[in-house]
Amino acid sequence: MEYRKDIDGLRAIAIIAVILFHGGFNVVPGGFIGVDIFFAISGYLITSIIYPKMQANTFSFGDFYLRRARRLLPASIFMIIVTVFIFALFYPPELFQQVIHSAIAALVFVANIFFWQSSGYFSSSMELQPLLHMWSLSVEEQFYFFMPIALILGLKYCKPFIFPALALGCALSLVLAVYFAPDMLSFFSFYLLPTRFYEMGLGALLAIYLVRHPQCFNEQKYFRKIGIVCVLLPLFIYHKGLSFPSFYPLLPIIGTLLILADSSKEGLIHRILAAKPLVTIGLYSYSLYLWHWPIHVLMLWYLSELSSLYFNVIYLTVTLIIGYLSYTYIENPLRKPDFYRTLRGKIAMVSSVFVTCICLVILTLNGNTSLLSMPNLVLTKYQHSLPEEPFRQTCTDYKRLHGQYKICTVASSPNADYSILVWGDSHGSSLLSAVSHLSDNYNVSAFNTSGCPSLLEIERTNATDCNAHNTFMMEYLSTHAHDYDLVINASAWHNYIELNLLSHPNAVDTLTSLQAGIAATTAFYKQHGINYVFINQLPKFDVDIPLFYFQHHQVIPTLPLSIFKQKSDTFMNIAADIPMFDFSDLMCDTTYCYAGNQDMLFFRDGHHISNPFGEYLATYIETAIYQQIQRGRSYD
Repeated sequence: MEYRKDIDGLRAIAIIAVILFHGGFNVVPGGFIGVDIFFAISGYLITSIIYPKMQANTFSFGDFYLRRARRLLPASIFMIIVTVFIFALFYPPELFQQVIHSAIAALVFVANIFFWQSSGYFSSSMELQPLLHMWSLSVEEQFYFFMPIALILGLKYCKPFIFPALALGCALSLVLAVYFAPDMLSFFSFYLLPTRFYEMGLGALLAIYLVRHPQCFNEQKYFRKIGIVCVLLPLFIYHKGLSFPSFYPLLPIIGTLLILADSSKEGLIHRILAAKPLVTIGLYSYSLYLWHWPIHVLMLWYLSELSSLYFNVIYLTVTLIIGYLSYTYIENPLRKPDFYRTLRGKIAMVSSVFVTCICLVILTLNGNTSLLSMPNLVLTKYQHSLPEEPFRQTCTDYKRLHGQYKICTVASSPNADYSILVWGDSHGSSLLSAVSHLSDNYNVSAFNTSGCPSLLEIERTNATDCNAHNTFMMEYLSTHAHDYDLVINASAWHNYIELNLLSHPNAVDTLTSLQAGIAATTAFYKQHGINYVFINQLPKFDVDIPLFYFQHHQVIPTLPLSIFKQKSDTFMNIAADIPMFDFSDLMCDTTYCYAGNQDMLFFRDGHHISNPFGEYLATYIETAIYQQIQRGRSYD
């Protein structure tokens, strides 16, 4: 296949978009679609190379995979080794173990599966995973494994149907992507090949068509013009709040394919894409992609307090320098077969093995701590704040995980005088760390669905199953109203308001939706004689508290009370006439709210309470529960 400079120009647009997006540049809020451009290019190029060889019976699996290995592995393996070694120096044990696991997953081309399984609402901050970006390379590598086999079998057994079969596969992949996208807790759609296949498959379709009909699209007057608009427009109109991927990648992919379809060297768009600056960046794009994210994570850890201007200048400068060095001294030389026969190549191979062994020895000796020493008190307090609340794996999101609804038993005692039910989202789930420590005088049950406010008639704007979950709760309580002495509604009320995440059929915005949901829920409670109480959300911090504490050596984050009060007052004004628990005074004084004290950290991330604080809270919440039960079961 003849080399095309304009393809490297497209790669340049893609990598610039990704680097700027990950750097937090607001100028390209949709910069994440750079990955989708890479996918489309990869599907097109790989199929353009292997399909003609297969038709001519000259294709060799061994030769193909050897070329792929020489092209991709040296630079990526070197990056992984260096990244693991550097982050071993200072990362806390639990976070570093995730780095190790992700490194292994990346080396065997399943990083996307690893991050799918470890991602979620309750996972550690993904922005601090230095190998997170390897998910997309794993998707491509899985495509490289699958596609040649599929084409060989297709040419052998059903040659006339290869094109329609591939088109059907793309259509099914798109349907899966759209189907899974609305579920905010399912990262299946984002990370895995079945829902990303159509992005590379459409490129493969174009390649097969052009092999059969070469130059049929050359000199199409508007292809490149329409294509570049379709590629650039999403960079500015897409944003990370979209349920991605779904059908959204279609626009930049179609744009990419329109540009790829015209292989002529005429026209303004071709001259721009084939310009030396863009072509050079495109040639470096793989190395730039490999290094940009570990560099960004390293800077987040050490330089997060810099102004955005200085941070981004350093980020871009270091990324460009390291990317250039990686391409010049690793990626480009090592992709050439003759390199390994030279003295320089042999030294490189021996050095790589030596460095790998050194890293493995260091990791073996220091698998349970960072290489830079940390006071035991800091490490202990950090580690105690990390575990998820009790019953997280067996109670929360039960329907999503097991396909059926279940009211979970948190605590049960034959001597109990009272029964309570906690209904909530992830904040209701984290509250179990407190109510599980109530005295034997209480039976405790729970029904919690992450991301879904515990209100009737309410839907979350970026999820489609909340109303169904809450309708089940309504039907359950309709027949079990008198089984409970108190129902506790615990949700991230402030978060939903701040992010405009709620909708109601008869409301115009989040605030009126929240008001309508509270009205419907309290009316239901009163109709069935249910004693109930809401819990005001505790202060929310914009940092991961345990990581911040570890990173800044015993510094506990604070939040001005005025900021918390502004959010709290908005909710409390809407819920002014309903019973309310508010425990914010346990962590706030007249000026600040604190994320911990000398004994414990209050949160295990930025807003879910830690188990130590939950145990501390138990005494206060038990007193409040008892008093609320004594006030009676209904409110008129």
